[in-house]
Amino acid sequence: MSEKIQQAILEYLESVEAATKQLKQQISNQQTNETISENIFFALNFEQREGTRLGEYEIAQEIANQTEDWNKAISILKNSQSTISSRYHEEGYIHSYWLYGENHDRIYRQKLKQNNEVNR
Repeated sequence: MSEKIQQAILEYLESVEAATKQLKQQISNQQTNETISENIFFALNFEQREGTRLGEYEIAQEIANQTEDWNKAISILKNSQSTISSRYHEEGYIHSYWLYGENHDRIYRQKLKQNNEVNR
C-alpha cells in the first residue's frame, strides 16, 4: 500500500475516532436528565497556569482537595470522557474542564470564550 493511501486512511480513522468520542459524550450528557452544576467544580482548589499553546488555564490537584469534592468532579469528567480536545461543560458554565493522560490526579480548566470575544 502506498504511503499516500496509508496517510489518508490514518487521517480518516482519526476523524472517525474524534467524531465517535464527541457523539459518546453527547449521548452520555443526554442520558442524565439533570444539569450538573458548575458549583461541583467551584468546590475545588485551582492554581493559575500559563502556557504558550493554551494561554491561561488552571489545574486542580487531587492532593490539594477534599476527597468527596474531588471524587464528584473526577467522576463527571471520566463519565463524559473529557479530554483537551473534547472538553466538558454545560450550558451556562464559565469554564470548560478536562483530564489529560492516564493518571487522573489533576483536573484542568479554562475559561470559555464569550460570543463577543470570539467575534473580535
